[in-house]
Amino acid sequence: MREFTLRPAAPYLLAASAGPPDPCRRFRGGVLQLTFRMAEACASARVWQRRDGTLGVRLWADDPASAHDRLCDLLQLRLDHRPFLALAARDPLLRPLRGRMAGMRPHVLGSPEQALVRGVAGQLIRASEAYRIERRLVADLMPPAADADGLRVPPRAGDLRAAHPARFQRAGLSPARAALVGRAARLDWDALAGRPTAELEARLRTIRGIGVWTAAVVLIRGFGRLERGLAGDLALIRLTASLTGRPADAEDSERLLERYGPWAGLASAWLLHHPLAHARGRPEGRALRPAARAPAPG
Repeated sequence: MREFTLRPAAPYLLAASAGPPDPCRRFRGGVLQLTFRMAEACASARVWQRRDGTLGVRLWADDPASAHDRLCDLLQLRLDHRPFLALAARDPLLRPLRGRMAGMRPHVLGSPEQALVRGVAGQLIRASEAYRIERRLVADLMPPAADADGLRVPPRAGDLRAAHPARFQRAGLSPARAALVGRAARLDWDALAGRPTAELEARLRTIRGIGVWTAAVVLIRGFGRLERGLAGDLALIRLTASLTGRPADAEDSERLLERYGPWAGLASAWLLHHPLAHARGRPEGRALRPAARAPAPG
């Protein structure tokens, strides 16, 4: 076990970034506990934030140096999103969220393939049910990780390929989506990590059944790419309908996110918390001028 301190690019709030619990991570009592993969090895860590903003870390890994770098990537500690915050200060949709969301960054899951499972499980169903499917599937396929208090080892492509589709269905996936996980698991996921975002997205979209929303989940939660937003998310479609005063669809939500340019992924994560994304009843149109585009992530 190694113990050390990390200094994230400010502003950074661990509690806002941790996300919902899953089989490979939990946030409890101010401590984030997680497992993550590095090639075939698995590491685990406990992370907490001090009053000065730094992070205390306890790390269990066979290769501590590689695990240190991987953990920094998973927690998005090197991301300088001050250009996005400047954009948010001028944007009528993001500005009301800025006070409570400024330190939030979408954490990357323990493996890209876990993000694939999350994306496929979340197609056209409530988020709560999608998380239940993900928990059941990963708990069924993967063993507990060492030194992780029952958290599971994140799945890799080989684990998904080796599993019979009936196990995916038993977790709650439809037969079509169970088959989709099997098809997507045949990709070379290690090679995908080194590709530019546009090429990576295009490769994912060649898999029948992976659309713009599922690809975005994998890009954001599997690879930490924030250039693509969650177009097609039901909450963003509802937000778009509230703004335009008419029924909206996935293409409308995609056009809404275009205004955020290379920060569309982070913007969409914020907008999922917008009150209009959860509005009920007949939408009322609201005319909003887009803010000026921000520079790309540095």
